[in-house]
Parts: sequence; structure tokens; C-alpha cells
Amino acid sequence: HIRAGHSEAVKDFWMGFWQLVARAVDGNVLLAAESLFRAEQLFFQTGVEVPFLRPMSVWVNATYNPVPTWNGNQRMQGEILVHSKGRLKYEPQFVDVLKRLAGPAFSLTIVGQAG
Repeated sequence: HIRAGHSEAVKDFWMGFWQLVARAVDGNVLLAAESLFRAEQLFFQTGVEVPFLRPMSVWVNATYNPVPTWNGNQRMQGEILVHSKGRLKYEPQFVDVLKRLAGPAFSLTIVGQAG
């Protein structure tokens, strides 16, 4: 329900929003959310899916560098952890696709961790 006196402002907002979406579809702008929550909220409210940037990834210089172990056949063994918050729409499918792409010859185990 639009409050009395604000209907034009709300209409202008949504018209501008859809113009921005059209420019993103055309490749003229990047439309992204500043967090997973905002991306999910935008999708819920509009049906538009946008990528999101995890804010900490911008300023935290962290890397993952596991120490490999080797089995008797000179094949590296271990696990690759794919962390999931458990709320993302496509993360389980992403982990499944990774496992299928790696195939049985891939010596590391891909582990999807919902959290």
C-alpha cells in the first residue's frame, strides 16, 4: 500500500530501477548487491538475480594453501572445502557440478559444507 502523497516518488523509484535493470541486461552497467542478504532480498522482491560481493573479500588478504599429502601411488590426496551458508539457491548444484567435472580420476575429495 502506498502512503498518501508518496505515490509519484514510489513510481519514479521503480521506473528508475527497471531502467537500471535494462541497462544491466544490455551490459552497460554492473548491477550487484553488497551482500548475500541483499541479493536474496532483491530477488525476493523483484525476481531479479544479481551477483553479490562478500564485503570482507575486499580488504582481507587471505589465501588457502593446504599442505599436500601423497598416497602410495604418488597421487596427492586430501579435501577441497566448498563452504556454503546453506541459503544460496544454487550452491548445492555448484558442488555437484564440481564433483562431476573433477571425475573419479581427481585425487582430491570435494566437500560441500553447509553452515
